[in-house]
Amino acid sequence: MQPIDRNEEVKKLIAVLESNAAPAEKDAACRRLAIIGTKEAVPALAVLLADAEWSHMARIALEPLLDPSADEALRAALSKLRGPLLAGVIGSIGFRRDSKAIPSLVKLLQGADPMVAGAAAAALGKIGGPEAAKALAERLGTATADVKAAVGDACLWCARTLAGADTRDAARSLFAAVRKADLPPHIAAAAMRSAILSGAGRGGRLLIEALRSDDGAQFEMALRVVREIPAPGRMDALAAVLKDLPAPRRAALLRALGDRGDKAALSAVVEEAKAGDGVARVAALRALGQIGDASVVPLLFEAATSPDGEVARAARETLAGLPGKDVDAAIASAAEKGDEKVRRIAAEIAAQRSGGERK
Repeated sequence: MQPIDRNEEVKKLIAVLESNAAPAEKDAACRRLAIIGTKEAVPALAVLLADAEWSHMARIALEPLLDPSADEALRAALSKLRGPLLAGVIGSIGFRRDSKAIPSLVKLLQGADPMVAGAAAAALGKIGGPEAAKALAERLGTATADVKAAVGDACLWCARTLAGADTRDAARSLFAAVRKADLPPHIAAAAMRSAILSGAGRGGRLLIEALRSDDGAQFEMALRVVREIPAPGRMDALAAVLKDLPAPRRAALLRALGDRGDKAALSAVVEEAKAGDGVARVAALRALGQIGDASVVPLLFEAATSPDGEVARAARETLAGLPGKDVDAAIASAAEKGDEKVRRIAAEIAAQRSGGERK
């Protein structure tokens, strides 16, 4: 059987769209054109953009089409459509990141229809660049409540496109504008996170500020950043933050430091394991299992004899799981030279470590 020529197949699919074919056939034609479509299919698809029944399927076919004529058709539709159909076309323009549409999108961003304005904001955020950033920043200060969150979210998308060395100042300004705007806490926290991770806003200072914030969303965001960022700042700064936080928050930060596996935090964690209280001390002892070494074994044995059951349990579990032959040697030494209680605990830990519970 001879394969069907692609151009011939496209012509047949166009004919289906322009006919009175059954809906299932037109649906299948649009889906097939999304895969093999060429510029010859654009006029037929462009007509469907104004059809409430077929606009969505037409956009599905146009979005992946590589020819610039698809962008031209979508841009042309901006002045002809209203409401949901217009918002849908704007979404497709954002998907294709068509920078030539920015002037039209900026006008639509100022419009009275919140659905259209929100779609325009999202598209500008995805397209990015200084022109889009300027328009979004200006609109952020004037947008009504039903649009403002969409504009704030779009600002974050746009700022990420500006995080390169040449546009870092613009990204910093946009992140700062979002943080200062009256927006839902999760958007403000996302702006703070992006500023820290991109290095576009003196990341270390911002991280410390977020860890000290009374805003729970800011604090939770900061914990995620501590786990993500390549270098969260000087450990003495984080140690200072630890001292300022209430016990539950100290515990949360200690868990984040442990998850990082960064031995630069060891001294701060050791200090908390020695002098911390309640949940914070328990968290520090568990974090030592992730960043500790043989040097913390004496401290762990001291904690393992604590009358506080949670503290003792955390210390014993860390001793059982802390890797390294030097740790084995330190535990063996404790089993030989410690007092009676320490020798008993050391023998139990050594048996766990050699009995297959620890690889």
